[in-house]
Amino acid sequence: MNIAIKIGAAAALASLTGSAFAAPILVADSVADFGGLQGENGWHYGYYNLEDINVAGSSVSVNNSDFRQLSAFDSATSWWGVNTDSAGGNPANGSSPGSYAVITRSRMHANAPWPTSNVVAEPQWTSRRWVSDMTGEVNLSGLIAHHEYLGINMVGDGTIAHILVDGQSIYNYDVALFDLQGTIYSLDVDVVQGTVIEMVLGAKNDPMCDATTFTMRVTTLVPSPGSAAMLGMGGLLVGGRRRR
Repeated sequence: MNIAIKIGAAAALASLTGSAFAAPILVADSVADFGGLQGENGWHYGYYNLEDINVAGSSVSVNNSDFRQLSAFDSATSWWGVNTDSAGGNPANGSSPGSYAVITRSRMHANAPWPTSNVVAEPQWTSRRWVSDMTGEVNLSGLIAHHEYLGINMVGDGTIAHILVDGQSIYNYDVALFDLQGTIYSLDVDVVQGTVIEMVLGAKNDPMCDATTFTMRVTTLVPSPGSAAMLGMGGLLVGGRRRR
């Protein structure tokens, strides 16, 4: 499982050998792996204060050491929050300042000053991070879309979703208020043990009704048994990597 084969290289080797390659192997899944323990299955749930985020146009970067873990998990709602009130869904009753920085199984919500309230809120961008325990190439894929609030007059203004690798943005998507269809992304990334991959969600101006579906599956490719014997020659032919 520690061998990574470029998708193009895998296809070339398959055409040379006539052997089919196995389906992608699941390494991590932000939805299936979600739980109430920090670090479980390699996942951590937290946020960055706005002053800890470097914004350059549509791209952002962070210092991983500025990551703040969310401290409260509400088992009844399965929400991670800054405190027990925010995790329970009523941040206006939380400690000052209250916070809408919340992460659930499939959704994320950032915090920003509330224009319809006199609460002075600290802007907080939520981060769901996965720390790699393998070396090789992985594919990151998932859905980013605005969450539908049934029966509620939505008053937010959307969010901005970012994917970062070791603190550097490699992908971003502007989520409009009624963008319920969203986008399905797919990215190939080289990782080593300890590489930090983050799903970071930022608010725009109004955080109300801006929960965003933001999921990620991490997969890798390995050859089927019938092709394994060809890896040595395949490495010479198409530049595949040898097992480390």
